[in-house]
Amino acid sequence: MTSSKEVVLEYVVPTLGAVTAVLMFLASMPAVLRARKSGELGELNLIPYPAIVANCVGWVAYAMVVANGFVLGPNAIGLVLGLLYIFACAGLAPQRTLDAMGAVTVLFTVVLVSAGAVGTFRHLDHAALRLLWGYTSNAILLCYYAAPMSTLYHVLCERRADSLSLPLCAMNALNGALWLAYGLAIHDPFLWVPNGVGMIIALVLLAAILVFWRNRGVATPTPEPDIGLLAKEGSSFAALARSIIGQQLATKAAAVIFQRTLEACQCLDTGFLTPESLTTTDMAALRACGLSQRKAEYLTGLARLFSDGVLTNEGIQGMDDATLTMELTKVRGLGQWSVHMFAMFHLGHPDILPVGDLGVRKGMQWLYGLKDLPAPETMEGVAAAWKPYRSVGSHYMWSAAASAPRSPNKKKAQSPAKRKKAAAAGELDGEKPT
Repeated sequence: MTSSKEVVLEYVVPTLGAVTAVLMFLASMPAVLRARKSGELGELNLIPYPAIVANCVGWVAYAMVVANGFVLGPNAIGLVLGLLYIFACAGLAPQRTLDAMGAVTVLFTVVLVSAGAVGTFRHLDHAALRLLWGYTSNAILLCYYAAPMSTLYHVLCERRADSLSLPLCAMNALNGALWLAYGLAIHDPFLWVPNGVGMIIALVLLAAILVFWRNRGVATPTPEPDIGLLAKEGSSFAALARSIIGQQLATKAAAVIFQRTLEACQCLDTGFLTPESLTTTDMAALRACGLSQRKAEYLTGLARLFSDGVLTNEGIQGMDDATLTMELTKVRGLGQWSVHMFAMFHLGHPDILPVGDLGVRKGMQWLYGLKDLPAPETMEGVAAAWKPYRSVGSHYMWSAAASAPRSPNKKKAQSPAKRKKAAAAGELDGEKPT
């Protein structure tokens, strides 16, 4: 007769572990869907996704060797989800991230193929196969748990944890804790060792998220936009196309790829892309310029909208700020921040407040003595006095962010008398700039 302890250990605990594993693999879904909807990757870290695929392939192989459905089921689901995440986000990633993902994928593939070759050509018995895939799966599982740490150095330097996923880290900690307890209960080091290490890693990442929580929710990591990425002359199409090319790239890399695109589209003489030049350039030529598949699709899609008359330079210039944001954010590859920068630096709209820009938020926090980085609604309230010159106010905030001390929260709020004196001296505080 089966005891209650055996029932718990053999059925209840692994069932909870399987459910938790599926939830762990699903934890990245909201972030991936947001990136797909906005057309901008932002701070989303893609390195864990190849690790998910490799981890699940290893455990699927192990589950087939030991005939364990509790291991097979959730890892089969995780394998599908990992591939979905990769294909959904790869087109949004800069080349450097794609190269890193490629290197990780090649490394894991070599490991898995090598393990399979050893098991097949060495004619290992069942016990030896179990050990082989147990060790292989455990090594990859440790890599999976460690994958989110690929941005930890950046998190500590920038004091921002946007690249760390709270749901993923929380589910990793819970998953590790459950399998750690189960492994200790049945004295199986294949279970408790990697999952114990994984739980510790997840707790470290959760601590980093909590420490830097107040700095989360930033749409772009740059303290001040690179105005050079947007064409100050030429058509609205040319400016939007160049902004898409420059997304998620360093300034020099964006300039090189832009010049290659001009050459491929035969626009070097004017220095500006046109809808006609892009629609007549094949996709392979655009990819050869250094553009990702997704960016090339964004550019040709934008070109078709202009060629078909859905968008026109005259129509864009005649739109008010609200209509401009609403219409252009419908275009694949253009998010709210990109539209705000386009409106400010190409169209010259005077009343734009980029609420998602880190530099504007930091400058406002320091200049107004706010305890935390202001939320969009707080920014709207503070900047209400700047109307109709919030674009100018945003420039002041960028300048303030550049001159702010390293720990802006320590600066006390200015008294009304000091603010009045500052305004009289020409500083912006609800006064129209001169």
